[in-house]
Amino acid sequence: MGKENDQNKETANSEKEIATRKENIVAFTEKGYQKQKEVVRNKREKQGWTIKEYVANPDKKNQGHFVLEWNKEGKPPMTANKKGCLSVIGVLIFIIALNYMMSTDNIVDQSKVKKYIVVRLENNSNARRDRNLAVIISEEALTPETQKHTAMQAAKNILFKEEADFVTVFMQKSKSNTENLVVVEYAPDGKGISKEMDWTWRIRQNGKEITEKISEPDAYSELRKKKESIKSMAFTICKVYIKNRLKSPSSADFPFADVYKEVGQKYQYRMKSYVDSKNIFGAMMRTHFFCRSQFKGGDVYQDSNWKILEFSTE
Repeated sequence: MGKENDQNKETANSEKEIATRKENIVAFTEKGYQKQKEVVRNKREKQGWTIKEYVANPDKKNQGHFVLEWNKEGKPPMTANKKGCLSVIGVLIFIIALNYMMSTDNIVDQSKVKKYIVVRLENNSNARRDRNLAVIISEEALTPETQKHTAMQAAKNILFKEEADFVTVFMQKSKSNTENLVVVEYAPDGKGISKEMDWTWRIRQNGKEITEKISEPDAYSELRKKKESIKSMAFTICKVYIKNRLKSPSSADFPFADVYKEVGQKYQYRMKSYVDSKNIFGAMMRTHFFCRSQFKGGDVYQDSNWKILEFSTE
């Protein structure tokens, strides 16, 4: 009897270890997380397990694992025989596969991503879109699938490092052989290269082209919000700068004005607008101005982290 209890205890510890360890490799969307939690609960409660908590991975956003706790009131765990182990593995594979289908973060198959080097990186931004072009090579990506997934991962890495909206990656055979093995275009907001299209990924390989639209990744949503905050603050910085030079700052009335990011320049913005304010005689006068500012980093809303690069009035 004592031996059987020891076996059950050992099996329970093994089951907990497998469940915890296996879950931490899976990335979650909100929908995928809820679905996976439901699947885990339905499967594990029948075996005597309950979900105690979800632990997020501090190093990888939208990843983590469920901590399962053995419920002594429930049914005993499956004995650690070959059939039981295969059953547990089967459940975990199903959960991982389900989350793969639900999560946009897993569109790149990490098992097929090989080492690569960037041999050229260009900024092709315009007033509407922060865009980058990169050329990479990989001596390890020898099959069409590994070449495609390596180029896709490179596109993601470059886009977030450069804080762009769109990136094109050309994978070439070598530095001396510029033949393209695959061309990958990535627009995480789902608006393609022009901000008016309807795709997230466009892949050209072996004479074929495919496009795919997925929901915006959380990581890009945060990047987009950050860029919008910086752009909004660029407008505010220029308004404060000219207000301090008016005869009657309190009377200043600014219209809505577009702020443009300087092409090829990180965190540099320009705007051209006008302000209505009272002159020394109390009459409203209109002053046209041009302003170019730069965010130096740190707290976006801290004035000292900004610099006026150019300012003029008409």
